[in-house]
Amino acid sequence: MFPWSFLFFVLSIASAIFGIGGISGDHIGIFEVLFVVFLLLLMGTIIAQGLREKARAHHYLKPPSS
Repeated sequence: MFPWSFLFFVLSIASAIFGIGGISGDHIGIFEVLFVVFLLLLMGTIIAQGLREKARAHHYLKPPSS
């Protein structure tokens, strides 16, 4: 996901340099959407990993049942 957002960022910068304003605006819009989706997925992954680690630590700390 991140390489795609980076590609559209580079395309928007290149379009802006060459003076193609409409295409540059489209590319930057796509970049923004993909970057936000990437960040949301990253945050979800970090939270899920933290919850898994917490559950795993809780499981190991629980005293054995008799």
